Amino acid sequence: MDYHSKRIVPPDVDWRQLPEVSVRRGAIDFYGHMNNARSLETALELLPVVRNVGRLRVEYKTPAKLGHTLYPSLMETDGRVYLSLADKEQNPYAVMEFSWRE
Repeated sequence: MDYHSKRIVPPDVDWRQLPEVSVRRGAIDFYGHMNNARSLETALELLPVVRNVGRLRVEYKTPAKLGHTLYPSLMETDGRVYLSLADKEQNPYAVMEFSWRE
């Protein structure tokens, strides 16, 4: 099995901004944070093309809460797609890395 660092460090290239998303009540868990599975569902909806995912890595940074607005951005490079769900100042709530199965 191929193990990777817990930290996701995307290459330093330009990110493409995507339409903003509001955190809705149905995405909130019992702790008042956006549920991790709802974060992933949001990210999957934002991907340009859903392919056969070979590996998914997610680094949760700060919990998003009800009423927060997510400002997603996407970057594709080296056969990987990086997606960030961040606040208006681009402080990430979560960073995700998708690799595709061949």
